[in-house]
Amino acid sequence: MGVGMSVSEKSVVVIGGGFGGLSASCYLAEAGADVTLVEKNCHLGGRANRLKERGFKFDMGPVAYTTPDVFEDFFADFDRSPDQFYSIERLNPNYRVFFDDGDRIDIPSDRSSQRETFERLEPGAGEQLDRYLDQAATNYEIMMDVISSSRAGIRDWLDPRLLGQLWHLSPLRGTLKDTIEDHFTHPKLQQVLTNATILVGSAPSKLPGFYTFLSHLDFNEGIYYPEDGMASVVEGVVELARDLGVKFETRTAARAIRSDSGSFTVQTSAGDHTTDIVVSNADYEYTESELLSEDQRGFSRSFWRECEYTPSMFVVYLGVEGDLGDLRHHSWLLPPDSKGSCGPSQDSIWPDDPIVYVNAPSITDDSVAPEGHSALYLMSTVSTEVVDSSSNRAEFRDTLLSTLDSRAGCDVRDRIVVEEHFSISEFAERYNSTRGSAYGLAQALTQSGPFRPPHRSKELPGMYFVGANTNPGIGVAPCLLSGKICAEKVIGDVLDPDRTSRVRKWVPF
Repeated sequence: MGVGMSVSEKSVVVIGGGFGGLSASCYLAEAGADVTLVEKNCHLGGRANRLKERGFKFDMGPVAYTTPDVFEDFFADFDRSPDQFYSIERLNPNYRVFFDDGDRIDIPSDRSSQRETFERLEPGAGEQLDRYLDQAATNYEIMMDVISSSRAGIRDWLDPRLLGQLWHLSPLRGTLKDTIEDHFTHPKLQQVLTNATILVGSAPSKLPGFYTFLSHLDFNEGIYYPEDGMASVVEGVVELARDLGVKFETRTAARAIRSDSGSFTVQTSAGDHTTDIVVSNADYEYTESELLSEDQRGFSRSFWRECEYTPSMFVVYLGVEGDLGDLRHHSWLLPPDSKGSCGPSQDSIWPDDPIVYVNAPSITDDSVAPEGHSALYLMSTVSTEVVDSSSNRAEFRDTLLSTLDSRAGCDVRDRIVVEEHFSISEFAERYNSTRGSAYGLAQALTQSGPFRPPHRSKELPGMYFVGANTNPGIGVAPCLLSGKICAEKVIGDVLDPDRTSRVRKWVPF
């Protein structure tokens, strides 16, 4: 079960109730620690929040359930299974893609139909797809083995066994964009295969070629829908945590972290907590810059200024009368050339012809909208440098609705009964997200693996970090893994206190 070690009689305060914080809480509580999790918002799950209004229910953050094996392994660590908490349904098609010329294609859930779809657009592309996805599966297996391990610094990453695995990653040279273009010449197929990068906040021209594993998640493993949405997954993990003894304090914002004589005081809006160990699932830069004193920070402000963050998002949540025509549960609306436009941008201009992702859960689950109505989520990435004003939002909202009409033939403008927006300001205010970024630190090669900020504080024994800004990185499943890795570090340091000082000497950040 769990991480297989004990930290009984140790108290832990976890700051932030995203998937990383929830995961770390479960592992530490199962190992015997007295765990209290404080969360500034009224809900748990971090960005996996839910909006309810007039009979409509919207997942506000993550909307796709992928890598089911990670969730199965997580619950199995506690002798549970996901189906004890929620049920999932595999979607078919995975998604529908609408192009600017009026063409549309479905990406089916089975390989045979996927081959046929690719072959129709480009003779020989079916066989190429087999090669591409087989290598993507290999890359995924290697990456999972690599990122699931607890590595403190460069020395761990230079382990001969690890280097041997990395040698088999294909390709190590070139970008994801290059790799896709080496396999497929049809621009629409190239667009389809690069779209997933929008969900990790980096452009395909910046991601290394082995990020083909993103296609493995879509094409090989499939896309699932948890009954009642991703909020049901949050509820399942929270129920598990409560069963393990984790105590939750919502509407409780951390104000400061103070260390004295080997213990901590976490000052919150509801009072102080004295604790042996602190695990922060809050934004990494926010924790260091706002909660820790200057002499206890592992990174300077200049370090954070040089970091590359993912873009933000502009999301429109719509409750509409009637159905949604030819949309599917997941749909993409693509401009003429989207292959290089999925990543961070420092432009201060709102896009005039954006990639639009559409989520329509009421197509699968009629419980998320009143009878005769539909729930709709429109999202496009926007630079964190744009001016997030009400007038700019209104104009961009109209752009998204016009794109939905022109590309998918779905005009909802006169049928809207519920509408809410979420963007840069809300990411900053609700999640203390640096620059209003949607995901945090970008998953660039220079900010991955040994170059991503560590779980263990450089300066402060007993202080740890978890979540998307640490390894493995961005996404729900990576954050669950981050929680396990962080807990292993905490437990290892408690059982072998000298290990902390030995490791800290060569953590290269």
